[in-house]
Amino acid sequence: MSSSNLNALLSEFYSSVGFPVFVEHEDGYYCFTVDDSLLLELKFNPDSCILDFFLQLGFIHPDYKDEVIVEILDANVLWRGTGGVTLGQDSATGMVTLSFQENIEYMSYQRFAQILETVVSSAEYWADRIAGRSAAHTGFNSPEGGTAPDRQWVKS
Repeated sequence: MSSSNLNALLSEFYSSVGFPVFVEHEDGYYCFTVDDSLLLELKFNPDSCILDFFLQLGFIHPDYKDEVIVEILDANVLWRGTGGVTLGQDSATGMVTLSFQENIEYMSYQRFAQILETVVSSAEYWADRIAGRSAAHTGFNSPEGGTAPDRQWVKS
């Protein structure tokens, strides 16, 4: 499949926010800066129609490392603390990452906006949590059926 549905989703997103927020790179991925501190990367595989959402969240604050690692592991169990995204830590670098992927061949704009909202909300929470700026997790809505709080830049 071509990337026509991805282009349609991004075009509708651009229209809803009033300006293009994703920057397209030559090697087929798009990026978007969230709150001037997190970089959301979208990578589309045209062979599988899978769109990957990926962010590097940062490094766990040393004072909270043991506590936060346990929270991350617990949050990934059936995605109960992540809203459907997956958290991980690169063992070589210590970087905590967040990822999500979904087939977008027939994805609606409403679903795309819902996934963006969940990914960004979860990333903001976990980036603050691993840096020691927020309290322990209280729960997220899943992109599989829940709704996330409205963001001013997403209009479905």
